[in-house]
Amino acid sequence: MGIITEIDRDYKLYNKLPARYQNIIDESIKNNLIYSERGWIATVLSVVLMFPIMATVLTVYSHLFQSEPQRVMVHDVRTPYGDDNDRFNSPYYELMFIYMLYCCLLYIMNFIGYDGFFGLSVNHACLKMKIYCKMFEDALRGDECGLHRRIVEVIKEQNRLFKLVIIIEV
Repeated sequence: MGIITEIDRDYKLYNKLPARYQNIIDESIKNNLIYSERGWIATVLSVVLMFPIMATVLTVYSHLFQSEPQRVMVHDVRTPYGDDNDRFNSPYYELMFIYMLYCCLLYIMNFIGYDGFFGLSVNHACLKMKIYCKMFEDALRGDECGLHRRIVEVIKEQNRLFKLVIIIEV
């Protein structure tokens, strides 16, 4: 069982559920969009891009308003086998600045992709819990003849959730 396969299977099942379940599902989808996608993207962008933005602003400010301008690196990387101030000379400074921007781009893509998927998976596990709790309530409200079968269905969904959580953790 893969995470994406399980999520697809669940949403196919959820499309067949009665309308009283749709509010729970819609709220979960809204929560995913706000927190696991948009919120996480904004968080990653603001944290990772703070370094190149600050380096750029401080370098531009220094060149415009100081008598002896200084360059600021995105991440202060010392040159091996050289003088400490050689890292601020051209073309080393420019090449390292571009390289650090590339590293920031890799950070952004990896954190948004991997950790964003982790957030979506955890939120889906929470949705599964809400759904099987609602299914259990409905199972107890029904008639006596199908009670055992309905409770068994809820337990099967619970077991699928536990397997999903184990896969998410690994």
